[in-house]
Amino acid sequence: MQRKERPLHPRELKEWRAKHGLSQTDAADWFKVSARTYQGWEHGRRKKQADLIREMMRKKRPPAPPPPEKTTLFD
Repeated sequence: MQRKERPLHPRELKEWRAKHGLSQTDAADWFKVSARTYQGWEHGRRKKQADLIREMMRKKRPPAPPPPEKTTLFD
């Protein structure tokens, strides 16, 4: 018998995103969902597929965050 995983707490998703330095938009792109859907997951408004999301969080490595924009004194 397959054990069902506990629900994914929105805080877990937010901590994972922060750990990898991703914005909500970057994380949404990585999960291949809209930014609105991802925001709903992170705020607990949308039902998540906990087992699928956890599996992706474990196996796939998110992209590196974009480098900071260079600023110069003479823009």
